[in-house]
Amino acid sequence: YEIRSALESYTLRTLAGRLGPDQVARVRANLKAQARLRGAGEDVAKGVELDAAFHLQFAEFLGNGEIVRVMVQLRE
Repeated sequence: YEIRSALESYTLRTLAGRLGPDQVARVRANLKAQARLRGAGEDVAKGVELDAAFHLQFAEFLGNGEIVRVMVQLRE
């Protein structure tokens, strides 16, 4: 968890204020999808998938393949 926390913190600090409109739309779409599932209690697996995608998308926005690779590996 410490490695993931360090990578995510670095990624978000680096991206702060730099997301393009398409990236912002992608973040918002993910959050809306998560909100639709909240409280439904029906599809926990989908909620976990959306959460993982939410965190990973920032590493993808950064464009650092090594951070993406490590984040995926830590999730697995």
